[in-house]
Amino acid sequence: MGIGSKLNKLQHMSAAEIRHRILEKWIRFQKRKAYAQGRAQKKRVSNPSQLSATLTRRAAEMIPGTDNENLDKLEQRFPDQFDLIRKRSVDRAKQILSGRFDLLGRKVDLTQPLNWRSDPGGSYRWERQFYADVQIYELPEGVDVKYIWELNRHQFIAELCRAWLFTQDKKFAHRSRELIIDWIDSNPLYEGVNWTSALEVAMRAISWQWALAATSQWEGWREEELTLIGQSLKEHAQYLHDHLSLYSSPYNHLVGEATALYLLGCWLRGIDKASNWEQVGLEVLVEHGSTQFYEDGFCVEQATGYHFFTLGFLVQAIITARKSGKHFRQLEQIVEKAFLAGAAFKQPDTCWPAIGDLDSARSIPVYPDDYWDFRGICAIGAVLFRSRELKAVAEIPGQEILWLFGVEGIEIWEDLKSEPQPPLHLLSESGYVIASKDRGDRSDWLLFDAGPLAHGVHSDATPSVAHGHNDLFQILFFQNGRPVLVDSGMPSYAGEREWVDYFRIAQAHNTLEVVGRPWVQVAGRLAWSNLSGTPELYANISRDVFLMRGYIRIGEHNRLERNILMLPGQGLWVADLIECDSPRSVRWNWQMPIDNEPALEENYSESCQFVFNGGIMATWSDNGALNPRVDISQKSKPEAWQAEGYGKPIKGARLVCESDPVLGILCLTFIGPKPIPAAVSVGGRSITSGASDSIGFLEKNVPSPAGIFWVVETDTLPLIVGAGTSGHPRSFPAKPLDGLGQWQAVITETNT
Repeated sequence: MGIGSKLNKLQHMSAAEIRHRILEKWIRFQKRKAYAQGRAQKKRVSNPSQLSATLTRRAAEMIPGTDNENLDKLEQRFPDQFDLIRKRSVDRAKQILSGRFDLLGRKVDLTQPLNWRSDPGGSYRWERQFYADVQIYELPEGVDVKYIWELNRHQFIAELCRAWLFTQDKKFAHRSRELIIDWIDSNPLYEGVNWTSALEVAMRAISWQWALAATSQWEGWREEELTLIGQSLKEHAQYLHDHLSLYSSPYNHLVGEATALYLLGCWLRGIDKASNWEQVGLEVLVEHGSTQFYEDGFCVEQATGYHFFTLGFLVQAIITARKSGKHFRQLEQIVEKAFLAGAAFKQPDTCWPAIGDLDSARSIPVYPDDYWDFRGICAIGAVLFRSRELKAVAEIPGQEILWLFGVEGIEIWEDLKSEPQPPLHLLSESGYVIASKDRGDRSDWLLFDAGPLAHGVHSDATPSVAHGHNDLFQILFFQNGRPVLVDSGMPSYAGEREWVDYFRIAQAHNTLEVVGRPWVQVAGRLAWSNLSGTPELYANISRDVFLMRGYIRIGEHNRLERNILMLPGQGLWVADLIECDSPRSVRWNWQMPIDNEPALEENYSESCQFVFNGGIMATWSDNGALNPRVDISQKSKPEAWQAEGYGKPIKGARLVCESDPVLGILCLTFIGPKPIPAAVSVGGRSITSGASDSIGFLEKNVPSPAGIFWVVETDTLPLIVGAGTSGHPRSFPAKPLDGLGQWQAVITETNT
C-alpha cells in the first residue's frame, strides 16, 4: 500500500482505532521479543492435573450429542436419524483415512506424516519464523494460503472422532490423537503460518473442542497428552485475546474470534485468565454481533456464504450461554431475524446462490454434502428459536442438531410444526427482492439485487477489503425449476489478479455496466475504492406479478435504471435505461450454466435473440446495434468460468450484448419459454419487442410524464402494468396492484 493510501486510511480512522492499532503494534513487539528469547513456549498451566481431568468432560458437556447416553436414546427413539448420521460420519472418516480427503477441490493424503507448514498438494513450504514476518499473500504462482489454513483448522479431526464415537474403532481415535499432538509439537506459539490469523486460531480451537467432546469416553487419552492440549488451548485463548480483529476485520473474523474466546473461557474455567477470556468474548459478541446484519436481517458483508458462516459462530455462543443460564436477549432477536433473512435466499434446487465472496468455510465442524446447502444451519435456527418457518426451509433435521442439542434437539424438531415461509421477500436495507411461484417441480424463482456493495467501502481512493461484489442490479432466475441466470461464484482469492478481479466485477454477474464508468473501482486484491452513488430499490410483488426497479446515479451525469416485470410461468422482462455524460458503450452480461447450451440465433441491427435449453433470451435497443456474442469458458482467460465452491471452477457460458457508444439508450430484454410481444415506456422513452403494436397504444394512452408502463400481450388479454406514476392509462379502468413493497402500481387486463 502506497503512502497516499495509508494517509487516506488514517483519515478514516477514529481515535479509538488509532489507539487500538498502536496497542497492537506494542503487543506484537512484546511477542516478537518473547519469541526471540524462547520465552513464548515456557509458560505452563498452573494446575495441569485438574485441567487434564476436566478437559474432555467439559467439552462433552458443551457438545451434548457426543454423550453415549444421548446416542443410545437417538438409536432407540429415532433409528432412521441414527443410521443416517452414523453412516455419514463413518463414511466421511473412512474417506479421510483412505488418503482421498477433498480439501477445497484438492485430494490430500492425511494418512502420512504431515508437514503442517507445507502447501497441501504442492511443494511450497512456509518458513519457521515469527508469525508477523510470514508472507501469506504475495506467494509463488499456484500457492494459496487458504489451503494451508484450511488444513490447519482441523475440522476433519472432529469427523474422525465422531466416527470413533459410532464404531469404537480405535484407529479413528488414535489418528486424531496423533494429529493433534503432532500439530502442537510442530507449531510452537507465535511461530509460522498457522499463527498468522486469529480466525484460523479460533477455528482450530473450536475443532479441538468438538474432537475432544466426541472422544471424551475414550480410554486412550493420557494425562500428559491432555495437559499438553490444555496448555496449547490456553495459548490459543491468549493469542485470541491479544489479536481480536476489532478494526482490521470487524465482521465474520471478529465474530469467529470472539466466539472461540468465549467458548475457551467457558471450557477452561478454573485456570488463570479463563474468566477474563469468557468475559471479553462475551462483551465483543454482545457489542459486535448485532452489527453484522442490516435491520432486515441479511449480513452487511453482502455475501451468502459469510452470512451463514457468521450465524454458525453466533449460535454456538448462544447455545453455550443458555447452558450457563445466560441469554443474549437482544442478540438472539437479531440472530433469529438473520436466520429468516438468510432462509429467504433458498433456491428451488434446495441450495443457496453464490452471492459475494466465498471460501467454502463452515464455522461448525460438520461437512455438508454440498457447501451451498445451508439447510443444516437453518435446522439449528429452527430448534433454537422454535421457528416453524425455519423448519420448513430446513426440511430435514441436520446432524448439527444432535451434536449441539443432544436428543432433546431432535425431539424439539419432531414436535415442531412446519410453516412455509412466504414466497415473497423484500429486504430493503440489504437491497434484495426475492420472489417465487411454487408450481411443483416447475417453480419459478427470481432474485433482484439493488443494494449496497458492502460495509466499509469508501467513496474516495482509500482501499478497503470487502466481500461484496460489483453485482449492482444483478438478476438470478430459475424458470420451470431450472437455473437460467446464475452467479459466477468465486473460485479463489489467490493466483493471477486478472482472474481474482474478474469474478468480483460486473462482467461476471447478470447486470449491465457503462464501460469506463464503473460503480466502484478495484483497489487491490479483494479491495474496493471510489464507490460512486447510492442505489435505490423499489418493488411491488404479488403472487402473480413481480414488479421491481433499481436506480442509481454514478457521478453527476450517469444514470442507470433497471426495471423488471415477471409473470410467473410466462416470462421475465427487463427494461434498462442508461444516460451517459459522454458517448459510452453499455455492456449487458448474462451468466448461464453450461448445460443450458446457449447459442446466438438471430442478430439484427437493433435486436438479437439467443436460444437455450428451455427458452429464449431476446433483446431490443432503441438506439443502435447491440453486438451480441456467446462466451464459453476457456483455459486461457477467466471470462464465462463459474465456481461451485472455493478451488472448484466449472465451465460456464456468458451471453454478452455491447452497444456502440451512446449518450442514452433503452433496452428491453425478454427471457422465457416462448416469445411474448410486449412494449415498455420508461423515462420518456418507449420500446417494443417488434412483433407488437403496443407501442402505439403506449404513445396514445400513457400520461406524460410517466414512471414506467408495461404492455404485455399474454395468451388471454393484454396486461397493462404501471408504476411510479401520478396517473394511469386513459380510456380504461385500472386497479391498484396489491403487493409487497411500497412502490405504487396499477394493473389492468383489457380487450382495448
